[in-house]
Amino acid sequence: MDSLRRGFGLARVLGKKNEPFPSYVTYVEELIGIHASTCKNALCLQLFDLLLEHEVGDFASHSKTGEQVAQSIEESGNYFLAQRCLEIAARLHTAAKHPEAARLARLKKGECLVRQAHACVGKPGQGYTTAAHFLAMAIECLRQAQAPEATVQELHKQLRSWQESSLEEMKSTHHETDISKAVEAARKHVQGKNL
Repeated sequence: MDSLRRGFGLARVLGKKNEPFPSYVTYVEELIGIHASTCKNALCLQLFDLLLEHEVGDFASHSKTGEQVAQSIEESGNYFLAQRCLEIAARLHTAAKHPEAARLARLKKGECLVRQAHACVGKPGQGYTTAAHFLAMAIECLRQAQAPEATVQELHKQLRSWQESSLEEMKSTHHETDISKAVEAARKHVQGKNL
């Protein structure tokens, strides 16, 4: 991927209309077409990002593909990568001058965060503490995407409940330290001295 990114950058120096730049665009779009239906990793995200970086490609088509890739990635259990893909899809919608579609992609990202939060509850090592973290992120994401206020308020109530439950997951610890030797050494150090 790094060599493709470097080559793309060098080709742009020669001009967007001059070869080999159009060939790079075609190649990247072909790669997206080949891998989009089976992509479960960051390859398509990097390819979309490359097109956005150079402001080329069929943004309207790629934005829809990006949302499909995100759904596929989320179904494989990789919430983080799915959210990243939805954010790129929103950027592609924005580049295609479809602001409402970009907002809806960001709503999907917030909903993905909610599902991730629910998936954390009951998992060893995660539980309500981790779930509350992702739910707080989801609430902010949904607010920024102008989700219905009732939805945000409902999630906020759930967040408060999970935060209370997370306190039960915390365990107190204690540790005793014998400092008597240090105290005795300090006394001996100042003993007989005029303070």
